[in-house]
Amino acid sequence: MKILLVHDDGVHAHGINCLFEALSTVHQVVMVAPLEERSATSHTISLDQPLRLVTVLPNQVYGLSGFPADCAHFGISYLQKKLDLDFDIVVSGVNRGANLGTDVYYSGTVGAAREGAFRGKPAIAVSLCSDFTHPDKESYKNASLLIKKILQLFEGYTLRDLFPLRSVLNINVPLLPDGVFPGLRQSYLGVKHYGEEILERKDFKGREYFWIGGTYLGHGEWEGSDCQNLSLGYVPVTLLQNGDPKKSSGNQSDYTEQDFLTKEKRMMEILTTIKDLH
Repeated sequence: MKILLVHDDGVHAHGINCLFEALSTVHQVVMVAPLEERSATSHTISLDQPLRLVTVLPNQVYGLSGFPADCAHFGISYLQKKLDLDFDIVVSGVNRGANLGTDVYYSGTVGAAREGAFRGKPAIAVSLCSDFTHPDKESYKNASLLIKKILQLFEGYTLRDLFPLRSVLNINVPLLPDGVFPGLRQSYLGVKHYGEEILERKDFKGREYFWIGGTYLGHGEWEGSDCQNLSLGYVPVTLLQNGDPKKSSGNQSDYTEQDFLTKEKRMMEILTTIKDLH
C-alpha cells in the first residue's frame, strides 16, 4: 500500500516514528507531521499563516509548520502530486494518550485522519493509552504492529468496500503487559468527564494568566462504549461517521445508512479475527 502517515505529536515524536518504521518494511510510507507538538488542535487548518515545509528524509519524511489537518491536506493535495503517488490510505498516530469518547472532537490525531477522509481517502486514527510521565516504548511497538497487521488483513479487500465515505476508524490500544493481546471490541463513543475549574496564576510581573483543561473525573460506564471497553482491557475500535447518510444526494448517492452499516459489519468481522500481534 501507499500510506500517508500523519499525527499531532510532532515529526520527531516516538509514536509516529515507531509506526513509520513498522509500516515501511512492507509499504511505501510518506510521513508529514507538525514541526512541533500540536495536541488538542482538533481540525484546525492554517488559513491566515503561510506554511513552511522541512525535508527530514527526502521523499519520505517531512515536517510542516502547520497543524495536523494541514499535514493531511498538504500530503494529499501537494506531495501526492509532487512524488507521483496516489495514497491508498491515511494513517494518523501513534498518538501519545487515548482518544476516547467526546475527546475525539478535540484530538489533532483524529482531526488529521478526518481531513484525509474528507479528501476521499480511507483513514485510521490510532492512539496509545499511555502514561505521559512514563512512556512505554514497547507498547508503541505493539500498537504499531497491530496497525501493520490490520493493514495486512485489509490488503485482501478493496478499501472502499470496507470504509464508508468520509469515515474514520478510531483505534485505542491499551498498554499490553508481556505482549498479551486482549482482542478488539467494536465500540461506540462514550463520554469522559472532566473538572470544569480554570486555574488562575500570576507571572513574576504580577500579571494574571490561566490554565484550562480540568482534572479527569472518569467516564460514563455504558456497556459497549469505547471508554468502558478499554477499562475492561479490550482494544476499542469505533468507526466514526462524518456526515449524515440519510441526506445523500448527487455523486454521494452510494453513501446511505445501509451502506455504512454493511461496511461497518464487514470491517468488524475482519478486525475481530485478530488474536495476536504476530
